[in-house]
Amino acid sequence: MMEVINEINYTTNSTLEVNAISFEYQFDGLKSYIDSKFTLNKEGLSSDLYFKVLFLQNRQQDPDFSSAKEYYLGEYEVDKQINVSIDTDISVNNIYVYLKIYNKTSFFLQKYEKTFAQNLVAGSNIITNSFIDLRIQNSNAVIKSLSTQKERLYQQSLEQQRDVYKQSYLSNLFYMLKPNKNVVLFFGVDQENYFKDNNFLPFLSNDSDFNNYLANNDFIRQTNSFLYNSQSKTILNIEQPGIDGLEKVFGTFYQGSFTLSGNEFKKENFGLDVEIRMIDGVTEYASDVLLPALEKENNFLTTIKTENNTIVGVARQNILKTLDSLQGLVSVTADQIDDKLLIYQNSQNITINDALKRFLIKINEQISDLIKEAVDYKKARSSKIVTLKRDYGQIINVKDSERATKIIDFNESEESINSINIPEYRQRADLEAQKYFNNDINSSVTTKSGEQAGDLNSLSLSYLSAISCYVRDEEVLINDKNVFYDFSYDDLLKYITAIDSIIANDINYDIKLSTTNGLEKVTMDEFLTEQRSEQLTTILNSLTVAQVPRLKTEKERRDVLGSLSNVIKTFEIPTTLRTDVCVDNISVSDPRNSTTKIIDVSPETFLGNNLLSFTIFNQLEPFYKKRFYDFYRVYESEELDINTLPVQSLFLYKYYRDQLTNPNFLNKTELYRNFVVYGIIYFMFKSLFKISILIPEENKFMTLTEEVLSSLSAGEKYICEIDYYTNERLGIKTPEMLQTSIYNRYFILEA
Repeated sequence: MMEVINEINYTTNSTLEVNAISFEYQFDGLKSYIDSKFTLNKEGLSSDLYFKVLFLQNRQQDPDFSSAKEYYLGEYEVDKQINVSIDTDISVNNIYVYLKIYNKTSFFLQKYEKTFAQNLVAGSNIITNSFIDLRIQNSNAVIKSLSTQKERLYQQSLEQQRDVYKQSYLSNLFYMLKPNKNVVLFFGVDQENYFKDNNFLPFLSNDSDFNNYLANNDFIRQTNSFLYNSQSKTILNIEQPGIDGLEKVFGTFYQGSFTLSGNEFKKENFGLDVEIRMIDGVTEYASDVLLPALEKENNFLTTIKTENNTIVGVARQNILKTLDSLQGLVSVTADQIDDKLLIYQNSQNITINDALKRFLIKINEQISDLIKEAVDYKKARSSKIVTLKRDYGQIINVKDSERATKIIDFNESEESINSINIPEYRQRADLEAQKYFNNDINSSVTTKSGEQAGDLNSLSLSYLSAISCYVRDEEVLINDKNVFYDFSYDDLLKYITAIDSIIANDINYDIKLSTTNGLEKVTMDEFLTEQRSEQLTTILNSLTVAQVPRLKTEKERRDVLGSLSNVIKTFEIPTTLRTDVCVDNISVSDPRNSTTKIIDVSPETFLGNNLLSFTIFNQLEPFYKKRFYDFYRVYESEELDINTLPVQSLFLYKYYRDQLTNPNFLNKTELYRNFVVYGIIYFMFKSLFKISILIPEENKFMTLTEEVLSSLSAGEKYICEIDYYTNERLGIKTPEMLQTSIYNRYFILEA
């Protein structure tokens, strides 16, 4: 029974009830219209009545019928039923039907008018058992689509069989060093997008079941991978690990590992050649899923009883693949279908009459035939096995594997990429911040624009210093102390020794530092002479000779020498370095022997330590490159953006701007007097590492900041990379001789 929304009735003993029987939305190639049927039950009314039908997209209590066509009820009522076609192009996302029946008497008290309403479609869902959208069956879009698809398949059948290696569906190769010379490498295979891009049934592209099938099934049946150099080629076992959550970036995640041995890897890079063999996912879906589903739906459609203009409501799920295939087929090739498929895409229940039933059965059979032809074409023109292949070339460079740096501690897994969650990573960042700031010193800095404070929690996420360094798997430095630690001279020497160990491994020379106060069988003078002579020789050999121009006055000469960086003005040569040291005729009482005296050997008085530091750092970065050594100048003279500084640089900015005195090893007046402090300065402030995260939506690595970290999706996994950070303006640079491998350069961050 239709709802009455308005009524004017001055007659007595009169009734009028209306039922909406059916609404068939049709398209004849020129216009759209809705065939409407209503049943009437009226008593006590004259036959001199008229009616209008109106279709609107919203509910109205007093609809405007002024533009609607008027019909004389006597001409259209047959057996208490009226049938009328109403021209309309209304969208089917929301439809209300309004029926007004009225008379035209001029007598007010005899006036009769009654308006009925019914909601047919709401939110593209049919909410009545009387509405059917038949427009698609009259459209030429379906015939055109079927024809076009057959033409494509015919052209495919004429192509020659080709075995094309699709290397673009294999991601770039990532590799990293782990402890004990273990190398882990990984890459991704994009099975899903390969089959989407090479889908010979393009009308399936928008089929959610098809896309889910590709996303949730593994079609890889065999992997062959070879590790090689110019001398050898060996099989490398590459497997899918038990790691999920990286599909957005890698597709199917593969990794393998190998252990370095001998010294051949120092001479030549390794290469990797990968071959992936897959069964055809499109053929599998069409044969194993789609065709059986279409056959089942065809059987269901034939059992629906729609004789005598019966309208039957069925669940969309029962004819899902027929409707999805129809939608995909039309959308691929039809230029314009408006909303003719909107009901079938969205409504959970579909109303079917005999015309729609016959149309759907026909479409079901035609699509099934099309799929069978396509699968036969595919099998005839190519193998069922798809081959993806990529030779990455000799890009695996592990020459520095005997010296490495650890930035983050993991629960180490030797043959796999390690994971860390966000709280654990924040703990590591907090430790970094505590290394430079404590309760007694805050992050505020005095600038020209006033006092500014940096957000330590955010700044410490992006840049980290090393926590330890290794040479030949031995830990040569633990860099876990904060800048306010009371460093002894021996502590400072450990940083220099670590640098020496890293360099010595590369050049096969190791300078030894003695920590003994005396030696057996030689005098103290002999010991000092030996030590100082060796190291002074090294120093002198490392110096760059500067040609001083001929100048008119002594003042000009002093100015030129004063402007040259780190010119050592004098050397006090130990008196034991005499030319007559081996002459026999010098008596014991010779006055020249009085200059030889016993000197206590301690780290503080051992000239060799400071000269060794001077030598090492001059070799790493020549002293004429002042910015590397006079790094404090930029902090004193320039206004810096606190919010973009590494937390380590923020501390230096505060130290030199606010003229702090603790720690004293950063005092700029002492930097060239005692070079042994430069080891700790290097590891604390100049050797820094940037943490980047791969954001799938951006398809690039981005610096890991608080903003980026907060935007990560909970439960997702992300690939992160650790790399050297260089900012020569701030004096941050790792000299070439100190470039090392990074343990666990890549890791997974779990959001």
